[in-house]
Amino acid sequence: MTAELIVEKKKLENPPLTIHYLGDRVLRQPAKRVAKVDH
Repeated sequence: MTAELIVEKKKLENPPLTIHYLGDRVLRQPAKRVAKVDH
């Protein structure tokens, strides 16, 4: 699980701001699901 999180963070930091902005919005929705599963 930790490895996946690190890979996702690296992928988000690599792309430009445009992709990062879109990714943030898309990741924000599933983020709640991930948080619930994590806890």
